[in-house]
Amino acid sequence: MNDESMRRFAIGSKGFAVWFVLIAVSLLLLIEEGEEISAIVWILCTSAICVPLLTYQCIRFRKRQFDFLKKGVSLESYDYGRQTRLVEIITLVAFAGMVAPLILSGLIPATVWFGALIGLLDGWMLYLVLFNADVWLWERKHNGVLYRLELWNGSRVTHLGLKFQQSKEK
Repeated sequence: MNDESMRRFAIGSKGFAVWFVLIAVSLLLLIEEGEEISAIVWILCTSAICVPLLTYQCIRFRKRQFDFLKKGVSLESYDYGRQTRLVEIITLVAFAGMVAPLILSGLIPATVWFGALIGLLDGWMLYLVLFNADVWLWERKHNGVLYRLELWNGSRVTHLGLKFQQSKEK
């Protein structure tokens, strides 16, 4: 038996506002600190995270848009092996992110660590803000709403994708 689960693809306005406020607060912290090196490291780290993620997601989204514009849906098989590897990589990176400052704290000044940490977090949030803004504009341009689609067979996800529903109003 196949079950279908759908939720909105783009984040809501409240989530968007939270990300925007968090980025603004971190920028205020950088200004309050007043160290140029922190600002430079922040710019580098934010760009190093935001630009590749945003580029990858936008290219992937643009490739899939033809499927859900013509067919109304774009599905891919769910790969449990790939997801397991992804979780392992994320766990390793998170662990390294917690341990690295302890090991390298004697080598790198605190202002550099501060700029890097804030930059990495802001890069991730900025990517989310920009990608979701791009999806909102795309939805508005095509007069519809995108939903994240999951197809289930019992307790296992079999396919992931996007479903596009055009609005009735014009």
